[in-house]
Order: sequence, then structure tokens, then C-alpha cells
Amino acid sequence: MAQRKKKVSKKTGRPVGRPPGSRSVGRPRKVVEAPEQDIRGFNPLEVGNNVFVQTVTFAYLGKVKAVTKEALILEEVSWVSDTHRFSTFLAQGPQQESEIEKFPEGMDSRIERATIVNSVKWPHPLPTENI
Repeated sequence: MAQRKKKVSKKTGRPVGRPPGSRSVGRPRKVVEAPEQDIRGFNPLEVGNNVFVQTVTFAYLGKVKAVTKEALILEEVSWVSDTHRFSTFLAQGPQQESEIEKFPEGMDSRIERATIVNSVKWPHPLPTENI
């Protein structure tokens, strides 16, 4: 195999470019496949489920009314401005230190699915008043 001619800076006379074996930004990396897993049943965003949803800006509690390609529709919605201790919030429900504001009765919320960063099935009763 013929060797490539090394580029040399006209100003300094030194080689230009990356040293051999270094990674460039555009070079593809090897992808390691994870073992196939059955993830059915792991989707909390099913109609009828109570869920806690975190988006890029806010967090919500509510009951899934509908799921479309673009959006999640929640009913019985509450905005969660502060969970306090997150793991305790998930395990035991809202704490005295949590801050949760209930949406007005009958007002649903549309959450764009592209903004959702985390969602879990909520095993506790949904709030019925502000906390």
C-alpha cells in the first residue's frame, strides 16, 4: 500500500493534521449491542395509568387519558414544582415538604412527547388538592 504524503505547514514546516491512530470527529465508533430484552410492560404511558412525568422544564402527576404520536394527554393533572426528597416522593408519595398544585377540575394537559425525559407509573393516589 502506498504511503500518503504528509501535509506540511508552509509557515512552520511542521506536519499538519492528527497523529496516526488518533480519533477524528467524523470517524464512526464501534457500537456494542445490548442483549435483547423484553420491554413489554415497562411503558407507564398507557391509557388509564396514573403517572409521574418529568419534562425538560416541569413535572406532572396525572392519569393518562390519551397517547398520540406527538403528545400525551393527562387528566386529573397536578403540576409538581418540588418533590423534596425524590426517592421518598416516588416510594411514599408527596411529603409535607413537597409542593404540588392541582389543575382546575376538568382541565386536561397536553404534554409534547419530545419534551418527556422521564416517566414512571404512579402507585399512589393522585392529589385532590394543592400540597
